[in-house]
Amino acid sequence: MEAARGSEFPRFSDGDVQIVIIPTKIYQLHSATLRRASQFFAYLLDSEPPVNLCLPARKLGHTVRYRFELVRPVGPGSGVGVFERRVGTPSP
Repeated sequence: MEAARGSEFPRFSDGDVQIVIIPTKIYQLHSATLRRASQFFAYLLDSEPPVNLCLPARKLGHTVRYRFELVRPVGPGSGVGVFERRVGTPSP
């Protein structure tokens, strides 16, 4: 799969998965690649259907069908966090 013009890791403009680590560190990747490379993300991606993008959204270049945010636990010794799926896509 060739990256869209002006795209490079970690932000592919045609990527359909957005992964938010912190508000200033956002990855936009391809779900097919994540499924092949990670059993963890394969499970997350296959556990619920993707967001169905309407034609006007696609025409505007919106490609994100999955969005995951890293949620940090509160309190000492409570781990590094978990990814939670968020529905909808924020404005770029």
